[in-house]
Amino acid sequence: MTARPTPRAFRIATIVVVCAAAAAALAPASALASLHVTAFSLTVADPQAGASVNASSSTSLSYDNLTEDVKKTIGHFAPGLLANPEAVPHCPEAMYLADACPADTFIGTSEADVSIAGAPPLTSPTATGRIYNEELLAGEAGRLGIIIDSTPKIFLTAPFYVRSDGDYGLDGVLDNIPRTLAGVVEPVQIARLSFTLFGTAQGRNFTRGPTSCSLKVSTGEAFGYEDTGAVSGPSSSYTPTGCEKLPFKPTFAMSIGSQGTTGFNDHPPLSVTVTQQPGEAGVLGNGVTLPLELTPNTAAFQTVCSEAQLAAGACPAGARVGGSHATSPFLATPLNGPVWLVQKTGSVLPALVADLQGRVPVKINIENTILGGRQIKATVANVPDLPIGSFSLALDGGPKGVLLNKKDLCFADGSSSRFRSLAAGVTFSGQNGATTASTPGIDVEGCGQGVSASLKRARSKPRLRVTVERHPDAEKIAQVELVLPRELRLVKRKVRKGASANTSASLPRSAMKVRSARRLRISEMPRQGASKVVVKLRRGALRSTAKLRRALHGKRSKRLRLKIVATDTAGKRFTTRVSVRARR
Repeated sequence: MTARPTPRAFRIATIVVVCAAAAAALAPASALASLHVTAFSLTVADPQAGASVNASSSTSLSYDNLTEDVKKTIGHFAPGLLANPEAVPHCPEAMYLADACPADTFIGTSEADVSIAGAPPLTSPTATGRIYNEELLAGEAGRLGIIIDSTPKIFLTAPFYVRSDGDYGLDGVLDNIPRTLAGVVEPVQIARLSFTLFGTAQGRNFTRGPTSCSLKVSTGEAFGYEDTGAVSGPSSSYTPTGCEKLPFKPTFAMSIGSQGTTGFNDHPPLSVTVTQQPGEAGVLGNGVTLPLELTPNTAAFQTVCSEAQLAAGACPAGARVGGSHATSPFLATPLNGPVWLVQKTGSVLPALVADLQGRVPVKINIENTILGGRQIKATVANVPDLPIGSFSLALDGGPKGVLLNKKDLCFADGSSSRFRSLAAGVTFSGQNGATTASTPGIDVEGCGQGVSASLKRARSKPRLRVTVERHPDAEKIAQVELVLPRELRLVKRKVRKGASANTSASLPRSAMKVRSARRLRISEMPRQGASKVVVKLRRGALRSTAKLRRALHGKRSKRLRLKIVATDTAGKRFTTRVSVRARR
């Protein structure tokens, strides 16, 4: 039976209407068909886009003979017509078949006129019933358990599935509709079916209308027991209203890099996360412009997946460049899948496709272009109207990573202490017509600490000052070790009085330990770690070698190399080599 979601059908509601009332919503396409729909209606309490309201359907059927009856219906529902099978508990199938579903799985009511074939006139007593949120089987996006309280009772099960043709609307199937009743020899004919699904069940929103206000069209077909061919019915359409009332505030976060992949010509990993709150309009499109510091790594494009291979689920393993993850309040378990590098017809750069797998398989296509020959722009268009909690995409780094650093991602050019700031240009468009634009900062992972140093009076009484500062996106500092250049030596007996270290407060002198003539370790940081550590060596704690003194004879300065090994609170070690000018 075809449901005609006129006002605002939604996933399960429409399926019930179409599945259980399939024969009704479908007008016979063939003159030979003996099954007819004499009346059909589908109403909702409010056509407001995205709202959760009761939906009611009513279908009347007639037959040209006493032997035909509807056997199977398939409803193809407009994208965005949804109900949340996770809003309330599920009734196990055995309990449903025993009419023992728990009260908290009750999601609607049903009514039917059932005729028993015999000598005319046929009688059609009205029987009321209930609808339960039945336990899902493999591959199903939802399942309704419909019980009509006739004598005896009629059990109608309606599973539904997500279409994979690009619009990700729902198909509802009702098969093997009973045409006999226990203890009754004559065939049974369904004369009328009426259903109501609750917009709110057990205090939680159960239905959700489309979040766009464009025309919504649903179609379907039915099959009889005798006329087994498909009987197409008329389409049913409606236009939701009030899209401007829906909030649309998706959040965006990006991070890039890992320890050892943030330098010039490295290949960093990248991750993106988009989140939405319940009740928002769905995302229709998204654009992300990456900073100038990043460019495509064309060497990683040697193995790509063709469009035919993607459609067949046969992408080569070498075309996998990352992974994806999505959550939805309408799904009990997350969706996960690979990210493929796919060569699209007419595109210069390969696209990225997040191939999410699970109860509702979804493919997210990301087209890539170069703006002005300088910047990568990734664009997602025509996102299905499905509610998401979060969507994450992670691209691998390393030699096969799809990105290449044109500059060091952590530090400004030629500096060991000035941090680089990265940002992305981000736009979103909503199913409801709303748009947003922002330039969020990009977290850079794997950056070492910023280090600056000065060395004065190097020829006579050296005074060294070293500042170690954590990167804004890094963990705090737990320990620092200074490795002096060969031209400088620690004077162990004077370090205790001549050395000092400060974080937000002075560290005790016991925090500084001489490891060798050129190594000084600073520990005993605050429990949560330090954002900045300043080390001073003076008052004879440091001496210069004769070689340095000779080099500075007649010169004002000389360049030396200082090494700093810092450990953060996560236990990661970073080594930084910094040039310091030794001044006379």
